Amino acid sequence: MIYEVYIIDFNSGMPYIDKTYRKIHLGVHNNLVSGLLHVVFTMFDKEMEIGNLKSIETQDYKLIYLRREELLYVTLADIKLEEKKIYAMLNQLALAFQEDYNRETLSAWSNDITIFYPFVSKMDTIVTNTIAEIFFEQYPSNIVTLTNYINENYTLEYQEAIGKRLAEKILAERFSNVAKKRNLKRELSKFTVVKELTDNYVKLKVCPFCRKKHSTEPICNFVTGFIQGMLKSDNWVESTCVGRGDAACSFVKKN
Repeated sequence: MIYEVYIIDFNSGMPYIDKTYRKIHLGVHNNLVSGLLHVVFTMFDKEMEIGNLKSIETQDYKLIYLRREELLYVTLADIKLEEKKIYAMLNQLALAFQEDYNRETLSAWSNDITIFYPFVSKMDTIVTNTIAEIFFEQYPSNIVTLTNYINENYTLEYQEAIGKRLAEKILAERFSNVAKKRNLKRELSKFTVVKELTDNYVKLKVCPFCRKKHSTEPICNFVTGFIQGMLKSDNWVESTCVGRGDAACSFVKKN
């Protein structure tokens, strides 16, 4: 799966953006990791052409990258991942980044990375949409494996985002983008056990996301995002969680 994304100045090796989407970050320091990537790609400079996508594989990961307009767009991904969708994602990132930051802006950059903060949310949408599309190809036949994978690898923030994007994809492709409670129950039942479901309340009997976990806060973020996506409402939040010591995981719609 997609783990990390870097946008690096090819000439200096300075990272404009370094973002991880999983719980464990590859790098100790973004400048160090970006510098290493820069050295590796500089070695292949003669083979790299503008717009030509390549990848480098290790035992466990692959680095897929695009060089465009003196910038490197790099993603760290699972070695088994098909590269076609990642190529499309990197192209989207490159186009979006160039729209927001032209050559003049980058030439005058004063090492203040805060100017790139507004782009991160746009990048998050592109990345999580791509992850959801990849998961959708294996859904629902491999849903238990997928939910375990999401739970083990991604931060809670991106579990929720991926859950929402996946649900939106399911809703559009299988239910003509019509939000209905019965469709939500049907899809939730593929990886949880639903005990109660009303217009404003969902209660689970079994939830795979907090099983055998302990937390001071609700942690079933994927389910929260999934409900939001299937019902086309961001007002849903998790109110009780077994991982927190509650009797059941439940989700409510805020007014």
